[in-house]
Amino acid sequence: MNDMEWVAKWLSKAQGDLTAAQRLLNDFHPPQLDISCYHSQQCAEKALKGYLTFKNHNFPFIHDLEQLCLLCINYDNSFNKLLNNCVDLTPYATQTRYPDEIEIEDQDAKNALIKAERIFAFVDDIISDIDNHKS
Repeated sequence: MNDMEWVAKWLSKAQGDLTAAQRLLNDFHPPQLDISCYHSQQCAEKALKGYLTFKNHNFPFIHDLEQLCLLCINYDNSFNKLLNNCVDLTPYATQTRYPDEIEIEDQDAKNALIKAERIFAFVDDIISDIDNHKS
């Protein structure tokens, strides 16, 4: 499998998490806020790992989006604008998996989804732009 196939696999997994987060928030009654936040975080994590794969960077298998974003900044300073989003999403990687770890309100889940969509779109656009210029 070549590098772009791995990148596509990461982005496909990220898109799947994004779709899950959207559906859990919008299509379930009551909305599954904590699980939606978890998938929002997972979307962002996989998108960032997809970018690092695109750059042939052997990233650590961590859930800390801030650290992953800082690695991306080493390649492209424009990732700085995602840093706060990454910081905000990071707790959802683990704290949403256990009862009473974190209280999530409706607006928290909506904000998490917006941040995940922003991160995914940003990474997808960068990879698409660079890959299209290579062709």
